[in-house]
Amino acid sequence: MGKHEPGTAKAIANKLKARGLQKLRWYCQMCEKQCRDENGFKCHCLTAAHQRNMQIFASNSTSYLSQFSADFQRGFLDILSRRHNTKRTNANVVYNEYIQDKEHVHMNATKWTSLSQFVQHLGEQGLCKIDQDERGWFVQWINRDLDALRRASALDKKRKHDQDDEARRMRQVQAQVRLAQSTACSKQQGEADRNAPEEVDLSKAEVTMRIASSGEEKSSIGKACARVVKRGIWDDEEEEEQQQVKQQIDVEYTKGQREAPRHKLDNAMRKIVKEDQMYSKRRRTADVSSRPSFLEGAWVVPGLIVKVVSKKVDNGRQKNRKGKVLRCEVDREGHVRVTLEMQGEPGSRVSAKQSQIETVLPDLGKAVLLVSKRATMAHRGARATLVDVDVGNFCAKVRLPDGTAVSGVEYDNLCKIDLDLV
Repeated sequence: MGKHEPGTAKAIANKLKARGLQKLRWYCQMCEKQCRDENGFKCHCLTAAHQRNMQIFASNSTSYLSQFSADFQRGFLDILSRRHNTKRTNANVVYNEYIQDKEHVHMNATKWTSLSQFVQHLGEQGLCKIDQDERGWFVQWINRDLDALRRASALDKKRKHDQDDEARRMRQVQAQVRLAQSTACSKQQGEADRNAPEEVDLSKAEVTMRIASSGEEKSSIGKACARVVKRGIWDDEEEEEQQQVKQQIDVEYTKGQREAPRHKLDNAMRKIVKEDQMYSKRRRTADVSSRPSFLEGAWVVPGLIVKVVSKKVDNGRQKNRKGKVLRCEVDREGHVRVTLEMQGEPGSRVSAKQSQIETVLPDLGKAVLLVSKRATMAHRGARATLVDVDVGNFCAKVRLPDGTAVSGVEYDNLCKIDLDLV
């Protein structure tokens, strides 16, 4: 049966059916003819034209197979280099983009039987970087263009030159810092030498004091010597205390620095130890009635034990877990944010908003803190002791340090506190 006349309904229907990509197995590469079904492909194989083309292919099959393989590889790499460049891409994605062209060279006409075999061939030839995972084979085009290699080499040289310049500048800055530190230490040494008190011979002062005190009246020289002896004895006691302080504190000097004046160093060490002792004493003897300061619109303060109730904190890993509040601050959007140390994870740091946490009630008889966003709340910030809990009304009864009992305090206005809270 011959072809239908152009413009007839049957011809238009056949043209619409042939539009788009058809089954690849019903395509004849030698004849470049696409059949719509298995019967059509079978009929095509029986035609004289197909038989003639197959005889030509059989006479030199290696040449035709190499040509088709080269055309397929060229088209595949062209799509990969133009659309994906040097990005790591799934091989199936590139292949689907390649076969969108209806006139492309089909894989069944090449020397590769599967896409995996073709991808491995690209890796062996050094044309692409290939790797495989659970999603299949991935390819990454290697740009071997001379201009691209030249640009990459120039960029590497520029980056190395910039790194050398940066290192040179850092060395110059460090040298200047060492010079400035040495100059400052030299000035401090000179000032210390000028301000250093003169040494007093205590043995001579004691002899003078005895001679002056043996007479009927003590002269003015004897009084002065007595003051010198008193100051000398105090200096001896202070020196013993300084020796004990030096055994507790290790002072390390950076390279290039000179040793600081001894009397200034001793004073600094003594001051540090004294402040540390005073701070420890204040923590031990802190007044339980002292109240912490709240941020504006915040009910949370450092030292509280709170519970995380939002999945947005640490990707949901910390939900329904308790932690201690270490720091409170207001971010740029005006939200009160807290830094938590989760229980069972010493040293951990988790950030959360105030709205993502809630209060925690301790056992009866334990210490709690009265909290609220409202600054007008009575006893806000006061420490108390939990006496009773009314589960039905969601409130509790507490006792203040002065013995006053407060009832009807809501759960949201009570929170467990850490023992180290001051």
